Amino acid sequence: MPSTRKLADELNASGHPASAAKVADLLGGRGSVCRPTPKTTESRQHADRDAQFSCLHSQAADHHNSGDPVIGVDTKRKELLGDSRTAAANGDRSLA
Repeated sequence: MPSTRKLADELNASGHPASAAKVADLLGGRGSVCRPTPKTTESRQHADRDAQFSCLHSQAADHHNSGDPVIGVDTKRKELLGDSRTAAANGDRSLA
């Protein structure tokens, strides 16, 4: 189902003035609910992911075996924990 904003835009284009809030009220009164697209919990894996980690592991092992210190640094992109849409909808802007 399209968003209430899109439905309101289509109604307005057809000559029926309506706001997104009014569309939501009317749909809610009929028991209809606009649901957001579910948040995916995992992103697509890179095709060469195993090869990348194998290369890194080999280099780390070589340095470790020669007595050099080896450190690990996590450089993943920042991801929000939990369902940020729910938190933002409840007024918690610290996660949004």
